[in-house]
Amino acid sequence: MGDSTSAAPRSQTVDPGGFTLRSATRLALLAALLLVPVVPAVADKVPYERTREEVEAALDLRTALLTPARIRPRQPVRFSAQLVNRSKGVVRVVRPGTGCDVGIVEPHIRTTARYRPFGQTSWQDAPVRSEPGICGMGDYRWHRNVVPLAPGASLDFTDQLQPVSTFVDLEQPGHYELTLHYAFRRRGTTQRLPQADPPGDLGPMRRMPAFEIASEPVHVYVVRPVEIVAEARAGVQKGVARRLSDLVHVRLENWTGAPLELRPGRLRITVRLRPGGARIRRKPISVKAGLVRRTLAAGASITLVGRQGLYDEAWAVESDGPVQLQIAVSGIGGQGGSVRSARVSLVKP
Repeated sequence: MGDSTSAAPRSQTVDPGGFTLRSATRLALLAALLLVPVVPAVADKVPYERTREEVEAALDLRTALLTPARIRPRQPVRFSAQLVNRSKGVVRVVRPGTGCDVGIVEPHIRTTARYRPFGQTSWQDAPVRSEPGICGMGDYRWHRNVVPLAPGASLDFTDQLQPVSTFVDLEQPGHYELTLHYAFRRRGTTQRLPQADPPGDLGPMRRMPAFEIASEPVHVYVVRPVEIVAEARAGVQKGVARRLSDLVHVRLENWTGAPLELRPGRLRITVRLRPGGARIRRKPISVKAGLVRRTLAAGASITLVGRQGLYDEAWAVESDGPVQLQIAVSGIGGQGGSVRSARVSLVKP
């Protein structure tokens, strides 16, 4: 007969309380785990290398005109651009590439502009052209453009700038103030393409804060071929007689690119006033005899109203109210048409 005994179960040692030693071991292990301090995950909370304030204080955006400061309406305007590290530490920046000027990749490069017509003192935003389409083209692999900028080093990206006139309407005559902006927005790429860094991935810039640097303004003057620039010098005062030359300075500028002939028999200077409710007593003073035939060279100017000007008046405002002045000149270079200045507001002192 075969052995009829079956395998005996493993013996368990039982403590007086009824728990097995295996149960006690598990409880001890659980207690030990509960005593281990919990460390929060910090992988997504990488500290910045520098604060935004430190980065913006460290970097200097420098620009300079590459085209003339005086241009005809709608002529192109270009300037150079350099990002300079003036701090004592390394600062990570991104070399601008294709698409930066329309904001589809980092960094965002843009130009803001304001202007004022000749003779006026208040600024207004310059008209902005709609952003030109570039068929979605951009330097989407911008991670490779990250540059550790050493102290005192500079990053030149002049060749990446389109003409300012691509985005800003430089058609109206006047004084324009153009400011270049360099902004790292921590947006990364904005589109998913086959050959592109992942959208939103900041790569080597993940430890840099968002920041924006603005240049000092660049000044451009848009002038017509023949321009009359009138600038207020003083305000009017009720009942006080003043000479026009004490109130405004008016000059004629030749930007035709060729000499401009001025003949005393044809030149006419007309003062147009818009009193706006004020009565004005006028006494025109003829100085035509003081003008001899002359040639105004290209780029040169002549004073029409002002010290040693060609024309003047003695007049007084007899009642309260604003006064606007406009100068018109006809008979320039044998032309039959006239050229007018912008309106100048004469404000009470």
